[in-house]
Amino acid sequence: MSSRDDVGIPACTLLIGSIALILSMVGNFYCGYSSREAIFSSGTNAPLRFKDYRAGIWGYQDFDIFLVASNGSIRANGYSYCVPYNKDIQTDIVRDTPWTSARVFTIMSAVIGGLTVVAGCFAMCADSKTNSVLVKVLALSYFLCTLFQGLTFLFFSSVACDSGTGSITKGGVTYDVTIGDCKPTYGANCSIASVVFYFVAMLLACAGSVTSKSRPAEPKDNAGEQEPLEAEE
Repeated sequence: MSSRDDVGIPACTLLIGSIALILSMVGNFYCGYSSREAIFSSGTNAPLRFKDYRAGIWGYQDFDIFLVASNGSIRANGYSYCVPYNKDIQTDIVRDTPWTSARVFTIMSAVIGGLTVVAGCFAMCADSKTNSVLVKVLALSYFLCTLFQGLTFLFFSSVACDSGTGSITKGGVTYDVTIGDCKPTYGANCSIASVVFYFVAMLLACAGSVTSKSRPAEPKDNAGEQEPLEAEE
């Protein structure tokens, strides 16, 4: 029978790993991964300044207005929602190597993280011999999750976060546009927290692996066996 220590370490590792997985999924696939400022100016008109223009690795944040008529007046309520890239966009967005790599690492982190949590569930129910093997697998898997989740920050060095100036035409009016650099927001902060939790889970799994090596083998239960009787001379 396994001791309480055999179950305690995998349970703690599973809890922290599950939190890391949830944070990773939110950070990787939420459109509010980064935030930047965009300034639109046209002629002598006062420039329009958007301080919270957000974009993610897989989609961006769009804005719209919902109009409500009440008591002879109309109220405009603004709201935002996530939109995948290239949807309702006339020209394709060209992604460079850092952006594509960040997308690949989001998938690898999510897949390996999910499989590792499942393996942690098996480790909680396994015997001590199988548990010692699974804990080593957990340690390696959480190391890979920490690495891949950290590499998703390549998005900040991609063309999606390049600052610059240019002009666009909307409704027959030409605007001069200035775009600032990307800054981390909710999604990136979740990714940072995910890296920390994955790293802690890896350390706990490594501690469990070392403990299983140093623990002596359990004595064999011979309570049900009877010693042979010596024949009397």
